[in-house]
Amino acid sequence: MILMSRCCSCVYSPRPQSQISVLTLLHIDFRPELNHDAVTEILLRLPPDEPACLVHAALVCKPWHRILKDPAFTRRYREFHRTPPLLGFLHSTYNKDLKCTIPRFVPTTTTPPFPNPPPDCYNSLVEDCRHGRVLLLGPLV
Repeated sequence: MILMSRCCSCVYSPRPQSQISVLTLLHIDFRPELNHDAVTEILLRLPPDEPACLVHAALVCKPWHRILKDPAFTRRYREFHRTPPLLGFLHSTYNKDLKCTIPRFVPTTTTPPFPNPPPDCYNSLVEDCRHGRVLLLGPLV
C-alpha cells in the first residue's frame, strides 16, 4: 500500500514487518526549493557589467522574473553595485571608401548590449549621449 501526501509531494511506503516498521520517505522531487531571500541575495550579486546575466536569470522561471522586476530589488541592486558600469562608448570613424563618417559602438564588456547603428546612419556624427540616448548629427535620408 502506498500513500500519497499532498502537502510535501512525497510518497510514503510501509516496510514489511520483518524490517523496521517505520514509514520510509521517498522523495519524488529532488530539486531543493531555494528560499526567496536566498535567491534575492544571489541575484543581487550578478555582475552589473554583464547585463545579459540579468536577462538570462529573468528567463529561468517566473518567481525569479518577479524578483528581478520588483522595484525594491532594482533599488537594492543599484545601491549594492553603486555606480553603473560603462557598457561602451560611441566613436565616429571616417570611411575613406564611402567618404563618410560612421558611428561605431565600442563595447567595454564581453557582450555588447546593442549592435552597431544601421547603414542609414552613415555620414552621421555622434554629438552627445545622456541617459541612454544618443544624439546624432547628420543628413536626413
